Amino acid sequence: MTTDFYIYAAGLALICFYAAARLRHELQMLQQNSYRIDRYWRWLKLQYPAGEFRVDDFTSCLMGAMLGGFAFSQWRDYAIAAVGLVCLQKGVKLLMVHFLYPQMWAVIKPYLGRMKVIIYCHGWEIQPWHRRAFNYASGDLEGQRRQSEMRAALWRDVFATALNRKDIHFVFVSQYLADEVMEDHRVTLPAERYSVIHNVIDTQTFAYTKKSAEQRRRILALAPYTANNYARDIVTQTILELSKDDGFSAMRFTVAGTGPMWEALTLPLLQFPNVRLENRFFTHAQIAALHREHGVFLAPSRCDTQGVSRDEAMASGLVPVVSAVTAVPEFVDDACGVLCPPQDVRAMADGVRKLSRDPELFLALSQNAAARVRRQSAPDIVIPKEMALFERMAKLT
Repeated sequence: MTTDFYIYAAGLALICFYAAARLRHELQMLQQNSYRIDRYWRWLKLQYPAGEFRVDDFTSCLMGAMLGGFAFSQWRDYAIAAVGLVCLQKGVKLLMVHFLYPQMWAVIKPYLGRMKVIIYCHGWEIQPWHRRAFNYASGDLEGQRRQSEMRAALWRDVFATALNRKDIHFVFVSQYLADEVMEDHRVTLPAERYSVIHNVIDTQTFAYTKKSAEQRRRILALAPYTANNYARDIVTQTILELSKDDGFSAMRFTVAGTGPMWEALTLPLLQFPNVRLENRFFTHAQIAALHREHGVFLAPSRCDTQGVSRDEAMASGLVPVVSAVTAVPEFVDDACGVLCPPQDVRAMADGVRKLSRDPELFLALSQNAAARVRRQSAPDIVIPKEMALFERMAKLT
């Protein structure tokens, strides 16, 4: 065989390897975004019950496409432009925007005056880089600073525009986030110009079933393995700390999630027969099934503007063992969970131990956790707040 053949074969193999890697990446992104889009549709159905408020189906589909566009960015700008056309042609009077970024604002801004706009702020899309510095490698900081400055420039324009008119309203998912944003962007929004409305929790899918005392030793840790803010390293360290106890073998752990950090962070747990590792994507129905099996939700964090996954677990009656950081104390207190100092592995382990040793405390906290979510973030709490906001905005002249 000639040298050219080997070169050709090697080149073809390299192309196939690259194509396979690219396909795997795109499929992973599609899978992650299918969860995001599924959550969006569930939110849409919960927020706008039939007959209460008219939502244009085509516009909703385009907004869903915009969410999907995060996986395939070449679709995103077309979807945004299409939303602009729909707003113009169909006479949309009120537009709700989530995860605002520059291309969206460029389309929306010219229509101000023809329609009212509600901008929902969730966290990462509005926070400066230093709020999530723990997510970035030292070599990547300069790039993150540049992206952060681009976001800051966008929000300077948004706030400067909004403060001079009444037809833009902001919604924050927690009071913590509202305060943080106003501090970071050096802006003071009048009370009538913003609302705090939590992400709605689907208490029907994540229904409460009374826990048994035995479930205090069934611990679930479920979160993405994609970034350090999810503190999956602390989950591993907490289980390693608990493994020193005589009663460790009586506990059962399920560690679940997916992402590029999975293998490195779960490797130390392979030695334990009572730790089940589930490296895969979970649907809402599968998550609810996991909730029914377990009694404790191990959820350390370095940053949360709400914590929807934790709230879903609480709705199902799991007792959260959490880090008392950022917005978390706005949703969890000592009456419904265990709050630990930031990055304190020993405190997290002690929280699990306390629940394991005190079945009555566990059962009381479980019931309180489910009640707390229904009191704070259930559909019958969140939806009326949003409906009232929509009606108020629609009446503005």
